[in-house]
Amino acid sequence: MWFRRAAAPSDPRSEAWTALAVRLEAAPLEGDARATLEAEVPEDVGRVAGPLHLPRTHGPWLVAFDALRPAPHGRGGPVPRPVLHLRSTPPASAEADAALGASPTPTPIPAPIPAPWPADVALRAFANDHPLLARLEAGRAGAAAVATRDAPFDDAVGVVARDADRVAAWLGHADAAPVRTALRDLLRDDALPEARLVLGSDRVAWQALAPVDPPLDALEAAAVHLYGLWAALDVRHRRWGGAAA
Repeated sequence: MWFRRAAAPSDPRSEAWTALAVRLEAAPLEGDARATLEAEVPEDVGRVAGPLHLPRTHGPWLVAFDALRPAPHGRGGPVPRPVLHLRSTPPASAEADAALGASPTPTPIPAPIPAPWPADVALRAFANDHPLLARLEAGRAGAAAVATRDAPFDDAVGVVARDADRVAAWLGHADAAPVRTALRDLLRDDALPEARLVLGSDRVAWQALAPVDPPLDALEAAAVHLYGLWAALDVRHRRWGGAAA
C-alpha cells in the first residue's frame, strides 16, 4: 500500500515575509552583510531574523526584518516585532550582492549617500498616547523631552533626544513643518502598528512596539511612509544645508 507523504506544515509568518519580498522586489540579506546588520541592532531591539534587502542602485536603502524578543514573563518562544531601516549606506557586501542574483560575480557596491539631517541630530519619536511612554523612552536613551512649539504636533507625537535643545531648534523650525507632518503621518496612522521612530547616524528606523501577525501588509505601508519622511528630511536638509535655523 502506498502512503502519501504528509505535507510540511506551513509557516504563515514565513509565507507573509515571502509575499512582502515579492511585492517590494526585495531579496534576502546574507553572508557578511547579514552579520553586520545583526551586530548593529541593539540588544533591546531584539535578535535579527529573516532580513530582507531592497536592492537599489542608489540610496536610500530599505532593510526589513523581524526582531525576536523574549516573551513576557518567559512564556512561550521569542516574540517577533517587525523593524524597517531606511539607510544612507548600502547594507550589502560583495558577497551579498552576488547572492542577490544581480550578477554571477560580485558587483561594485554603490557608494553611500549623505544622510539628509545634521550629524549632531538624533532623536526618538512615538505616538504621544501614554503619559509614561515619554519617560520610558527618555530613560532608555538617556534623553530629555523635545518641545517643538508646534502644539498640534507636540500633542500628537512625543520626541526625546539627548541634545533636546538642538533637536528642538532643528525640528521646530518653520521650514521643518513637512518633516513634522511626515512623522505625525507615520506614527499616528491607525492602519499601522504602534511603533517608535529612531533617527540618527546613517538611518531612520521604524520599530513596531508589539507583535504584528500575518499578513504583513502594514509593513509595505510603513515603508511608503518612511520614504515620504526621507524625502521631507532631504528637502529640509538641502534648503538649509543642515543648519538648525
